Amino acid sequence: MTMRAWTGAMCGGLMILSLGGCPQGDSCDSANPVVLIQAATKFANCGMQDLTTCELRVLAATVSELSPDVDITINEEQAQAAIDFLKANDVNCLTDLQQLIITAESNPAAIQIPDSLQQLIDSDIDIGSLIG
Repeated sequence: MTMRAWTGAMCGGLMILSLGGCPQGDSCDSANPVVLIQAATKFANCGMQDLTTCELRVLAATVSELSPDVDITINEEQAQAAIDFLKANDVNCLTDLQQLIITAESNPAAIQIPDSLQQLIDSDIDIGSLIG
């Protein structure tokens, strides 16, 4: 994308936001571009541990909306458990998550399961049903 095209796209986006009003950043809705941009920025900049539950839920909803093969719906409690898991296992970047998967395959005992996630597991929730 050329600088001219990028500048035009940015100006167009700002004009649309100014005409329609800028949504509040605390609305936990996948249609809220502010939350989506905040979440995507944290994800892209190795800030996965800094995601809020709202941002994680918006990311999950957006992935579901964009891909017909993915159906992820998570509630506040599940999002918090996922964030706790990321923190307990020091996952900040996608590469950290990939390394964690490799570690889990060779040494499952090395993976930290925080209490919040263990409670979900113990509650008989079908975690597989979250991705359907």
